[in-house]
Amino acid sequence: MCVSRETGRLVASGIGHQNKVLGLAWSGKGQLVLVGVKFVRFLHVEGRALKAHAGVLGKEGAVQTFCSVAFVGEDAVVGTASGHLYRFQARQLVQVVQAHGVNEPVLSLFAVPPESKQLVSGGRDGLIITWDSQLKPVGPP
Repeated sequence: MCVSRETGRLVASGIGHQNKVLGLAWSGKGQLVLVGVKFVRFLHVEGRALKAHAGVLGKEGAVQTFCSVAFVGEDAVVGTASGHLYRFQARQLVQVVQAHGVNEPVLSLFAVPPESKQLVSGGRDGLIITWDSQLKPVGPP
């Protein structure tokens, strides 16, 4: 369900996912991303409905539990249970980066602030890492 911030009225509604939802992010430009157990879904407002499309993982990505999501500029970045960051342009996976320890989930993502095009990730390994918009670590390794 999307509600207008200005009026408080319902803008659109739709079904999320039958699996457990673990994270969501709003682009500020009309796109919502839901992640959870074995799914990444991109939603957009079409009339009064939220239309959903699955993320396209291609050959680089693996279906797994997706723990967190944030927008960095126009791109959605998803944290995985395997410790990777997946960067999507539109719905297509374009980059995979090992962000935290192998099989150490990326539990939290935060864009600081969204227009700065930097991202902070936190993993089960206890590390907090800052990334640029191309998913290169910022600062000392």
